[in-house]
Amino acid sequence: MTGRSAGNIKKLIISLLIITLLTGYLYSQNQNIGGIINIYKSVEAIGPGTDNITLNDVGSINAGDIVLLIQMKGSLILEPETGNYGSYQDSVGAPGKYEFLKVQSVNGGTKVVVFTNNIINPYDLTGLVQLVKVPFYSNSAVVTSTLTCAPWDSTAKIGGVLTMIVGKSLSLKANIDVSGKGFIGGKISVGPGNCQEIGGNDKFSYPESYNNSGFKGESSAIKAWINSTTFNPIFPAYSKGKGNNFTGGGGGNGRW
Repeated sequence: MTGRSAGNIKKLIISLLIITLLTGYLYSQNQNIGGIINIYKSVEAIGPGTDNITLNDVGSINAGDIVLLIQMKGSLILEPETGNYGSYQDSVGAPGKYEFLKVQSVNGGTKVVVFTNNIINPYDLTGLVQLVKVPFYSNSAVVTSTLTCAPWDSTAKIGGVLTMIVGKSLSLKANIDVSGKGFIGGKISVGPGNCQEIGGNDKFSYPESYNNSGFKGESSAIKAWINSTTFNPIFPAYSKGKGNNFTGGGGGNGRW
């Protein structure tokens, strides 16, 4: 019995060595990445309950995935024709906040994704919430071409985020560049060039239809604060004019 036990112990030690070597080999592999590595989904509903959401599409989202839940907008700004225009007043939900979650199950029919933990932040869909699939690279990720993200699309409510998890190290042999992939700057617009003295052409804000002012830059601002119960959407009512919409730069007005 002693000899047999000794033999079993030797086999166990050899097996453990093989597993250890194999694990070391797997974790030493470089995984080449570049381009867009994330998958983006728009969140259409949160709940019922605090551990699930409904997506516009659940393709490529599977049980066991690590995902990022993030609210892209939600700031409410003041809109008077004074120097206070565009300043922060309040917010809805959790603008700019995010959390990492693990997917427990996915229902392809209802497009409901259930997480292994409850959602912590009080997200509000008014602020455009998206889910981003987060890839994991076990040891090191060698960037072989520019690593970037999908550009932010305020209509589709997705993009503008680059996220990943690296177990040990990240070797950079190319750039990580997300320039111009976030909130968009003021769009090009062509107007008649009427001077400011005609018809009050020097206001802080104009609607999209006004043709003598440039578009403002985009920001986390989603609505204008009129009073504690009334909030007008930023687009299209406050799309143009010299006043900045919170952190988004103002558009140029007609010149003298």
